[in-house]
Amino acid sequence: MVKAEAKFFNFHQISKLPRLAWCAVVHGDKKHIDVFHGPHVEIRGSFFVEGAWDKSFEYGGFDDSTVFMGSGGKIIDDKVLFAAPCHTLERLYLLHSGPKVFLSNSMIFLLNKSKFEFDINYIPYHSAIISIQLGTKDYTRSVPTLNNNRIFFYSHCNIQIDKELNIKELKKKSPPTFSDFASYKGFLISKLKGLSENANAESRIIKYSLLGTVSSGYDSAACAALGREIGCEKVITLSKGQKCDSGAEIAAALGYTNIKKYDQKEYMNIPGFPEAEFVATGVLGEDMVMAPFEQDMERSILLTGFHGDRCWRLSQEQVTPYIVRGDPSGSDMGEFRLRVGFIHAPIPFWGAAKHQEIRNISNSVEMRPWVLGRNFYDRPIPRRIVEESKVARHLFGQKKQYIAVKLWISLKSMKSKMTPQSFHDFIKFYKAHKKQRTWAKQIYYRFMYSFYFTYLLFKKLVTLLLGIPLHVAFTFSPWWFKFTNSPDAPSFLLHWGKSVIENRYAINDENFQEKDQN
Repeated sequence: MVKAEAKFFNFHQISKLPRLAWCAVVHGDKKHIDVFHGPHVEIRGSFFVEGAWDKSFEYGGFDDSTVFMGSGGKIIDDKVLFAAPCHTLERLYLLHSGPKVFLSNSMIFLLNKSKFEFDINYIPYHSAIISIQLGTKDYTRSVPTLNNNRIFFYSHCNIQIDKELNIKELKKKSPPTFSDFASYKGFLISKLKGLSENANAESRIIKYSLLGTVSSGYDSAACAALGREIGCEKVITLSKGQKCDSGAEIAAALGYTNIKKYDQKEYMNIPGFPEAEFVATGVLGEDMVMAPFEQDMERSILLTGFHGDRCWRLSQEQVTPYIVRGDPSGSDMGEFRLRVGFIHAPIPFWGAAKHQEIRNISNSVEMRPWVLGRNFYDRPIPRRIVEESKVARHLFGQKKQYIAVKLWISLKSMKSKMTPQSFHDFIKFYKAHKKQRTWAKQIYYRFMYSFYFTYLLFKKLVTLLLGIPLHVAFTFSPWWFKFTNSPDAPSFLLHWGKSVIENRYAINDENFQEKDQN
């Protein structure tokens, strides 16, 4: 038996690229795989990676981890394997063109390198991209490009490509069984400690320190408490003007002395177009409030509580192993993260495939002392974590606060939430391109979008008048989901964002190789 000839990586480091961005080109007719990457991507002979996991860095076993935070690729004999993160806030993007497969952790980099473009006449890009909130089973798997190609999405999985360019999706490793609070919290602590050790391995070019986030709610406070247990020393927090959602008092009670605080609207003071890299992900800029923390986030492991609202909820709705979410919050930081250079670690995603076991713990007898009886805002697991860290009960988790900013529905709402220079530039782009849309398709999507909101209004009215909740699931079925976002001005934000940031990925010579000058 003749062993197949092994492939190998041909790395091209380019200092102008975002620090953690990469794009791989797998050639069907060649042994080598070209990888174009930013200066903070860690390069080894048989693998490359941006991110961290809970095992030895030198071994390169990120594909076998249940808490891999980041992305990377590795050679396995005559095949190549690429790994997406073990959360659904980011993904891998793939495009097949002729004898090549392009694959990247940035959709904008993928398009630039493959020479394809978004189709401005395809309206539901945003809905397709955020459909991952429907879960890993039902999300939209691809979207069209101009000139009849497709961008494929791969979330919470690994991808194997053989020498014939056959693509196989592989499941992530299953997390362990959680029998009680101690086993679950022990899992979180051990994985967080392993992640930090990996991110600070001696052989790394770039090392990362822990950075907590905290608000007055449940989830980020619990993550900050877990981080503090293993030595996290710095935390960031946001306030919402007079209605303060700041977690500064909670952070101080946890023992943090290095607390950085910004107002929710501080991003409005950033020059240029700060919203562009957030909307260029295809999400509507909810997390651009994080932009002022850029310097604090550099070379950090950012601990966040995204998905805690579903995973740690006490009530019994939507218990699923497919990581179903209620919203796409946290999903628009991808381009920002790659440019700034930090690892995003949303802790509630860890072990979320065992949602039923986690929910059983929340509803167990041992957790009753931490149950407040507040319907949809009652989360005993994070409450116990925080209270056992000596934080008083009344300081957190009392009522739901919203810090995120969302650019949706109308130009009027967008104007109030974007910087003046960004809104002005977007309006110019919108007016220059809106007539490229086919009128029949525009009318169709407007009708379906109006029908969706009419249904929501009817559902709310029936519930209020009759006290009977109306359960019709079609609104969030995969097919209907594409009509749940505005087909008008907000649907152009992705295209505008790409036009603003695409120059950071403008590399043309495939043989160009450069050493980092930093």
